[in-house]
Amino acid sequence: MRLHRLFSPARPTHPLLDAYPAAVRHVVEEFIWNTNPSPASLGDDPRLHIGCGENPFPGFVNVDFLPSKRGILRWNLLDRWPDELQGRIRCAFSEDVLEHFYYEEQSFL
Repeated sequence: MRLHRLFSPARPTHPLLDAYPAAVRHVVEEFIWNTNPSPASLGDDPRLHIGCGENPFPGFVNVDFLPSKRGILRWNLLDRWPDELQGRIRCAFSEDVLEHFYYEEQSFL
């Protein structure tokens, strides 16, 4: 039980980036937006490729923080995901993404 609590903290009600001090807030704000696509734009039975970089997968909804190609959706993993996505994502794939986040952010993701 104790181990379970360690790896499944309560989900924050705001992006963890909001916790940065006011002195650096102007820099942090460059990386915060609320433009994650609406569930309708993802199709009927979406498969997500999270953090696809320059390697989008055919047949997947390819998302990245800084899209490098046309057809890749701009997606901020630290913004709350729409509740309407619950139960709609068939599967998600991510490779070499989590190491770009702090531990607390990884737990949130």
